[in-house]
Amino acid sequence: MHQVIFAAATSNVDIVDLKEKNWPDLQVSTNVHVDLIEFVIIFFKVGRPFHIDTGDILHVYNRGVDKRVVFDFDNDRERFIHLLWYVNNYSYPYSKYLRQHMLSMSNPEEFITSMYQYEVPLCTIVGYVLMDNHYHLLLREDGSGGVSKFLQKLQNAYTRYYNLKNDRTGCLFQGKYKAVLVESHEQLIHVSRYIHLNPVVAGLIDIGSISNYKWSSYPTYISRKKNNSVCSPDIVLDNFRSKETFISFTCASFTSEDDTDSMRNLSIDGGL
Repeated sequence: MHQVIFAAATSNVDIVDLKEKNWPDLQVSTNVHVDLIEFVIIFFKVGRPFHIDTGDILHVYNRGVDKRVVFDFDNDRERFIHLLWYVNNYSYPYSKYLRQHMLSMSNPEEFITSMYQYEVPLCTIVGYVLMDNHYHLLLREDGSGGVSKFLQKLQNAYTRYYNLKNDRTGCLFQGKYKAVLVESHEQLIHVSRYIHLNPVVAGLIDIGSISNYKWSSYPTYISRKKNNSVCSPDIVLDNFRSKETFISFTCASFTSEDDTDSMRNLSIDGGL
C-alpha cells in the first residue's frame, strides 16, 4: 500500500477514524500544498494500463471535445443524471423509450421493465459530479465489461440528445474516456473528496454551499438516502465513523485561497 499524505481537518476526529481502519501506512499533514502534490503523484497515474476485475473501483472522467461546454442548461444536467440511472438498468434505447412516451404508449415503463431490464445493473455508481464542460464518475465493476458498456451507452445516448437539440453532428466528448484504478481505501476517500469539491474549486459555489449543489452525489451522501436509485454512497461512507466525520474530511481543511489554487491545478482542465 502507498504511503499517503493528506490534508487533515483541524480536529483529530478524521485521524482517529482512519487509523482505526488499520491503515498503518497513513500519515497526516496539515501542509495542504504538499498534500495535494502528493495526491496527484500517487492517485492520478493516467495512462498506466491495468486490468479491471469484478469489484474494482474506477475514477472515470471526460470532457467536451476542444474543451467545449457540454452541459449548457439545467435540463441538460438533468438528462445526463437520468441517463446514469437508465442506461445502467435497461438495454432498451432511451430515444425509443421517449418516443413511446410521446406516442402515448400505455405503460412504457412496464414494457421496458418486463422486456429490457438487466438482471443486475451494469455497474455500481459510487459518486459523480457534473461541471460545465466535463464530468467525473466513481464506478464499481460488478461484472465483466460492465463499466465499459455503461460508459459507451451513457456517452452515446447523451451525445445523440445534445446533437439533436443543438443541430450539430460529430463527437461531443474528447475521445473514449479516461480512467484511473482505485487501489486502496485511502485513494477511494480522497478521490471522493476530489470529485465532490470540483464545483468549489471551479468557483461555482463556496464550500458552505456544497450540500446545495444539485449536480453531484454529495447531497445524497450527506442525506444517506437508502432508496436513491442513481448512486450507492455507502461504499465510501462505510469508511467513516459517521456522516459528520465524512463531512469534516471533505470540507474542513478546504479553507484557504492557497488550497483552492492548488487543487485547481489538479482539475481536469488543469492538467489531468
